[in-house]
Amino acid sequence: MKSKQIEALISYRIERSAESIRAAEIMLENEMLTISMNRVYYSMFYAVQALLALYKVSFTKHPLGETAL
Repeated sequence: MKSKQIEALISYRIERSAESIRAAEIMLENEMLTISMNRVYYSMFYAVQALLALYKVSFTKHPLGETAL
């Protein structure tokens, strides 16, 4: 993957992470705790994917440690 493609991928994953946190906050405000926790989990998942993209590591499915490429 080229540098600009990696940068775009990282940016996309960070955006997904931030979006998931915003959704978690909305769910928490509405006392939907299970859904809020799910969104927090995915926020962390997307953030870790963004970090790993720096090292050209990705996953085809999760749990994260299951299928490192």
